[in-house]
Amino acid sequence: MVILMIKINRIEVDDQEILKEIIEKKRENVIKINDAMNACYKTILKEEEKFLLKEYLRYNINLPLKPTHFLLKEAYTSLYTNETTPSGELIQKIYNNPKTKKCLYCGINSAKTIDHYLPKEKYSYYSIYSKNLIPCCSQCNSKKGATVFKNGTSERVFINFYDDDIFDKDYLKVKIEFMKELNNFKVDFYLENEAPSILKNHFKKLELFNRYEELANELISEISSEIKENNYAIKECRKVLRNKYNSLLKMRGPNNYEASLYLALAEFDDLNKILEL
Repeated sequence: MVILMIKINRIEVDDQEILKEIIEKKRENVIKINDAMNACYKTILKEEEKFLLKEYLRYNINLPLKPTHFLLKEAYTSLYTNETTPSGELIQKIYNNPKTKKCLYCGINSAKTIDHYLPKEKYSYYSIYSKNLIPCCSQCNSKKGATVFKNGTSERVFINFYDDDIFDKDYLKVKIEFMKELNNFKVDFYLENEAPSILKNHFKKLELFNRYEELANELISEISSEIKENNYAIKECRKVLRNKYNSLLKMRGPNNYEASLYLALAEFDDLNKILEL
């Protein structure tokens, strides 16, 4: 399980060249299938190519929505929805990035879908722009939907792991309690009150607290097995847990699910209870 909370480098591609190739391929498809709507899109996109290239240059995740005629929206969106060889190759390159094998929003599941950070339903001119394409899991994609800003505000709801400066302070905390009657641990994840609003929004909207808590006891069981296998004393166990925390901190940054759990366990008063699992 690899749960990231660090800034990720994008793949390096020539978006302008890709756009031109997609439009050219659309022209070939139209000749082959003689589809009237695609022919219309082809004409529009050829005329709008310069506009789209200008929009690429001004891309910003905080951009306000620009009103767009519905027919233009349909044509722009078709750059992504009507797959061509260049668009398919771009998506595959994004999936093949070793840093984005896991969903960038939750880090739990494999990234098997593409989210448009600025949603294509609203920002259709970025529908095939690589900087706007976020590899994620279907669960997060569904929960995020077409949301960008909090209702009626300019406050963004979700972290963009390409563009946002990911927080270097550990805001994610873990409370652990041993439930004797269940012979198990009760694990509660929470964010400190002073955590940035976008971090709070991100965790809340994607229901990450619940999702992480469901995984916590699985990880604790793995730790318990390792402790028993190596016959660690409690003092040694705390040292191992803290070393794991420090290692994860360097690789994935603070506010990482596993790192936070390792630190909480290292500081847990009744750590000997882990041997009873």
